Amino acid sequence: MSRTKNPLGSVWNRWEPHIHVPGTVLNDQYGALSVEDFCRAINDQDQPIRALGVTDYLVTDSYQLLRTHKADGRLPNVDLLFPNIEVRLDVGTVKGRAVNAHLLFSPDDANHLDQIHRFLAGLKFRYADEDYFCTSDDLKRLGRKHDPSITDNRLALQAGVNQFKVSITAIVDLVKNNKWSQNNMLIAVAASSQDGSSGVRTSDGAFDALRDQIQHSSHIIFSGNPKDVEFWCGRGVMSPSEIQAKYRSLKPCLHGSDAHEANKIGRPDEDRLCWIKGDVTFEALRQACIEPSGRVFIGPEPPRGAQVGETVSRLNVTNATWMIPSELGLNPGMVAIIGARGSGKTALADMIAVGAYSMSAHVNERSFIRRAERFLGNSTVTLNWESSEQTVSRLADFSEDELFEEPRVQYLSQQFVDELCASDGVADRLLQEIERVIFNSHSEIDREDATNFAGLFNLTCQAAIDERKRAEQELSALTNQYVQYTLLEASGTELKKRIEQESRRIEQLTKERQGLVAKGQEGRIARQQEVLKAQAARKGALEAEQKKRRSFQLLLADVADFRQRVAKGWLDEKQSLRSEAGLTADEWNSLMPSIAPKADEILQGKTEIATKATASILGSEVKQPEESNLQTPLLRDSDDLMTATVNLLTAEANRLSRLIGIDRAKSLRFSNFTTQLQTAEKQVGDLTTQLKKANDAAMQLKQLRTRRRELYRRAFSTFPEFTLLLERLYDPLQKLLSQETGALAKMKFAVNRSADVAAWADAGEDIFDLRKDGPFKGRGALQEAATSELLDAWEDGTPEEAEAAVDAFVEKYRDSIKYHQLDSIPKAEWQAKVWTWLFATDHIRVSYGLQYAGINIEKLSPGTRGIVLLLLYLAIDQHDMRPLIIDQPEENLDPQSIYEELVSRFRSAKERRQIIVVTHNANLVVNADADQIIVAEAGEHEPGKLPEIKYISGGLEDQYIRGKVCQILEGGENAFRERAKRLRIVL
Repeated sequence: MSRTKNPLGSVWNRWEPHIHVPGTVLNDQYGALSVEDFCRAINDQDQPIRALGVTDYLVTDSYQLLRTHKADGRLPNVDLLFPNIEVRLDVGTVKGRAVNAHLLFSPDDANHLDQIHRFLAGLKFRYADEDYFCTSDDLKRLGRKHDPSITDNRLALQAGVNQFKVSITAIVDLVKNNKWSQNNMLIAVAASSQDGSSGVRTSDGAFDALRDQIQHSSHIIFSGNPKDVEFWCGRGVMSPSEIQAKYRSLKPCLHGSDAHEANKIGRPDEDRLCWIKGDVTFEALRQACIEPSGRVFIGPEPPRGAQVGETVSRLNVTNATWMIPSELGLNPGMVAIIGARGSGKTALADMIAVGAYSMSAHVNERSFIRRAERFLGNSTVTLNWESSEQTVSRLADFSEDELFEEPRVQYLSQQFVDELCASDGVADRLLQEIERVIFNSHSEIDREDATNFAGLFNLTCQAAIDERKRAEQELSALTNQYVQYTLLEASGTELKKRIEQESRRIEQLTKERQGLVAKGQEGRIARQQEVLKAQAARKGALEAEQKKRRSFQLLLADVADFRQRVAKGWLDEKQSLRSEAGLTADEWNSLMPSIAPKADEILQGKTEIATKATASILGSEVKQPEESNLQTPLLRDSDDLMTATVNLLTAEANRLSRLIGIDRAKSLRFSNFTTQLQTAEKQVGDLTTQLKKANDAAMQLKQLRTRRRELYRRAFSTFPEFTLLLERLYDPLQKLLSQETGALAKMKFAVNRSADVAAWADAGEDIFDLRKDGPFKGRGALQEAATSELLDAWEDGTPEEAEAAVDAFVEKYRDSIKYHQLDSIPKAEWQAKVWTWLFATDHIRVSYGLQYAGINIEKLSPGTRGIVLLLLYLAIDQHDMRPLIIDQPEENLDPQSIYEELVSRFRSAKERRQIIVVTHNANLVVNADADQIIVAEAGEHEPGKLPEIKYISGGLEDQYIRGKVCQILEGGENAFRERAKRLRIVL
C-alpha cells in the first residue's frame, strides 16, 4: 500500500560520502586491488554502508565505473550511489596545499551525468593566456601544456587535474545561472587546516574574508572533529543566529574515510562513521542541510534515542478488516499522525494506547473506542516493542486487560488535554501531574521507600505536620481549662453573695435554736457549740482522707489501664507509622512507655495510710449513756477536741443536748436547727474555698493566656519550617527551571501561606446568633472584620505578629462576640467553642505549586495552561521514558506559542523518548522535523460498519509525504518555505 520508500520514515543509516575508488585520478594507492575487491570491502563492513559518495577529482569516471558494478549486483547493501566531484580552489592553506571543495550531485535525474558534465564544463582555468574548461579533453590538454613531455593520456589527465584551480566565486556564479545545479547539487568544503578552509589564514587576518566567503558559500562541512560539529550546529562559541548571520546557515558536518588505499576503505580515523537520518536518498542529504543537528551524527553508532524497552516498534490489529494495512511500523523518534477530520487519526492513537494498557482513563463519548465499540468485535491490538516484548489487549474489552497491568505509555488524549486546559480550571488534575513530575525528579535514594508524591510529601513534611498537630491538640485542651477558669472567675461575685446569705442564715438559726433552751443552760450550750465545731472540723478531715484514699485507688486503676491499654496502643500506633525503622521485637518493646514499678508500691502505701487515717478520725462507735449517767461527760474539759474521733464528738454532742433540758418536741427542733447549722456552716466553708479559687482564677487565667500565646506561636512556627521543607521537596524542579529559557524561564516554584478567611468566618458565624441586632448581625460582617485585621498577619506575619493580631482582635470584639452568644448552647460549652474557633489554625495552609509569569497555574487561561501542560511533559518530565502520545495539542494553543515554545521542546524530547502526536498543525510536523509521518485516510461511511481506514507513512524527505503535508495541513507549504527561509537555506 505504501507509496513511500521507507514506511518507518527517517531512520539512521550509515553514509560514506567521501571515498575514492581504485583508479581515482590522483593519489591512487590501491595498487593491484580491483574494483571487485573494493566492492567486497564495502559489503563486508560491520556497520553496513547504505549510501556511497564516489569521489574523484573533476571527473565522473570512478562514479560511472562503480555504477556499473552496482548494476551488476556487486553492492547489495548500498542503496544510493552519488558522485562527489572534488575540486581544488585557487587559494592555498598555511600548510601549502589547495583548499578542497566537493560538489555533491543527486543521481535522481536519469540524465544527471550529462547535466553534471555540462555544469563542470562551465568551470574554467586560465593558463598561459588560454582558457581551459573542466572537461576530460581540456584537462588533458592543460596537462600537456604544463608538461610538454607527457604523451600518455592518463598522465596528461592527472597533470591537468593537478593544475586546475577554480575560485569559490566562480562556482557560486555558475550555480546562479544553472537551474539544474540549484536543484541537484550541494557544495561541501573541507574544514581542516591541511587542505580545508581553516588553513586559509595569516597572522594579519588578510585572508579572513576569503575564508568566510568559502564557508558562507558551502552547504556542508567535511569534518569529523567534534568541535567542528558543535560549532556548525550553533553549540560552540557562536550561537545559531550568529552563524546564520555570518555564514548564511547552520551546516551539517559529514565525514568519510577519504580512502585512497585498501586498508582505509570504510574506516575513517577514530571510528568516526557518518550517520544520516532519513531515507537513503539524496533528498535526505538536503534535509540534513536543513536539520544539521538532528539528522547528522558522527560516531561509531547512531544516537539511541528512546530506550529499547520503552519503544513501540510495530502495531498489529487482528480481526480488523476496516484497517489497511492492519500492521504498521513505528519510528522510535517523533511520529506525526495527520489527516482530515474524521480520517482515523485519533483511532490510531487510541489503538496504541489500548495495546499499551493506557486507555481506561481516556474513554468517553468522544473517543474512537467508545464510538466504534459495537463494530470492534474480536479485534485485538498487539504492540511489538524493540526489546522483543509484546503487549496484547482486546479493543472492545481492553479494561479487563488493564486491571493488573501498569500503563506502558503516557497518553494525553484530546479529552484529557481539554480537561486540564478547561476554562473552569481542573487544577487538581494538573497539579497531580506536576506532583508526579516532582516525584520522578527525585533520585531513588531521596525517595526512600515512597512510591508517589503523597508518600514523599509525608516523608519530608511529617515531622512539621505532627508538631503542628500536637500544638493544636494542646491548644484545644488548654481552651477547656481556660473556659473553666473563666467561669470560675466570673462566679466570684455570686459566691460572695451566697456566703453572705448563708452567714445570715447561720445567725438566724443560732438565734432560733437559742430560744428553745431553758435558762441556766448557757454553759452546756457553749460546750455543745465547741463540740459541734470540733465535730465539723473532724468530719472535714475525715472527708479529706476519704478523698485521698479514693484518688489513690483511682490512680492505681489509671496505672493499670496505662500499662495494659494506653502504652500498648501507643506502641502499636508507632510500630505502624514508623515500620520503616526495622526494629526487632525486643527493640520495639524497649520503647514501650512505662510507669516505674515503684509507683504501685507508693500508691498502695498511700492508700493504706489514708485508710488508717480515715478509721482513726472516725473512731469506734460510742454508745449513748443511760439517763442516770448523763452527768458524766464523755470528753473532759481538758481534752483536745480536735484530736477526738468523730463518733466520740457526735456522742458527746448528743449527751449535752439531752442535758440542756428541753421537751421532746423542742428537742427535735433543736436537733433540726443544729443539723441545719452544721450544713450551713459547711456550705460557707465550701463557698469560701471556691471564692478563694475564684480570686486565684485571675492569676491562673493570666498564666493560661501566656501559655495559649506560646502554643499559638508554636503552631504558627511550623509554617516557616514547612515552607523550607517544601522548597527542599521542589528543589530538583526549581533547579531545572532556573536553567531554562523561553516559557520555561517564566515558570517557577512558589510556596505560599494562605488563609481561608471565609471558612474561618463561617465557622465563627455557625456559633453566633446572627439574628441579634449586634455588630455581627447577618452573614459577612465577621469575614469583613477578619479580612481587614487578621488576613495580613495570617498570611505574611511572623508567629509573634499573628498571635498579637488575634489578641488585638479578641480585645476589640470581646463584647461583640459575647453579645451574639447562642442561647441554645450552655454557656460553658459555647465559650469553649468560641475560644477554640478564635485560636484555630486549620484554616491556614502552606500551598505549593508552580507559577507562570507570576500567576498560579490554576489561575491561567486555558491556552496558557495548555502550554504549561505540554512543557511539563516535553521538557520538565525528564524521568518518564515511556512513549508519549499527544492528541491534537494545538487545539488550545495559538500558532505563535506552538512555534516559539513547543517546536524546540518536541525536537529535544524525541531524543530521549518516543513521541506520537496527532496534529493538524504544520509547524509541529515540519519545524519539529517529525521522523515519521502517518497519513490517515477514511473511506465512505456505510451504515452498520466502520469506514475503511488507510494509513500511509514515510519521512519528510519523501516527496509524496511532503505533498500530503502541504495538502492536508493548513499552512503546510508555507511551513516548509518558512523553515528554509528561517535557516537561510537555498536548495
